[in-house]
Amino acid sequence: MPTNSFLQSLLNWLSTWFGRPGNSPVPGSRAVTLTVNNTTEPVQVLSPRVLVVVFDPVWDRQTGQRLSQAPETAHWNRVDDLLAGYLADVEECSGGLVKYQVVERITLDHFPVKEDQFVYDGASYLQALRTGRYHAPDWMDYGRVLNELRLLQRVEQGDCDEVWFFGAPGFGFYESRMAGRGAFWCNAPACENTESCHKRFVMMGFSYERGVGEMLEDLGHRAESILHYRWRTVPDRANLWKVF
Repeated sequence: MPTNSFLQSLLNWLSTWFGRPGNSPVPGSRAVTLTVNNTTEPVQVLSPRVLVVVFDPVWDRQTGQRLSQAPETAHWNRVDDLLAGYLADVEECSGGLVKYQVVERITLDHFPVKEDQFVYDGASYLQALRTGRYHAPDWMDYGRVLNELRLLQRVEQGDCDEVWFFGAPGFGFYESRMAGRGAFWCNAPACENTESCHKRFVMMGFSYERGVGEMLEDLGHRAESILHYRWRTVPDRANLWKVF
């Protein structure tokens, strides 16, 4: 039936980009597709595993106070609250089909290194925060973070399916960015020199100065990029995403 065909396509797409329960596919093996024989057959719940990386620099070296504890950021959100709200909303909006699992959380003491190797300290960042004039180029050096945290190796060996960065304004995150073999534009240029990881994966960039709503907006832009890539070879008249 047409309904089954549509549901099958939707399930296959979700399983491709949100990961699958259990072990990651063996490089070179064929992906397992989800088969729906009728509309009453239960769908498979997806449980993508997430590695959360929080940039929370030490703000005051003498006291050990972090950026998230500084008076200037007292009104910002707690990462725990953002995670809880985002996980709940994705599960609800997917009809219970996507249940993210945070498998590990890493807190980093330093500011992200920029593409030109610039790094804020407490004083320079406070000046940027107060004036709204942040360093340019703004983007974080993703290659450095991938290497330092061994993210390619960790995804390759099945430790996680996605990486979520949390930071503050001016830290230089893209809303979403893809890495790994076969990576493509995902609301940001694909990460170069990441082909050693046979599984392509998405890194989200969230701000604890913003709310869950902005996190969901990032996810929406990610979905738009993937849909565009998925259907880019389909003629315009048959490409329902372009029509939409």
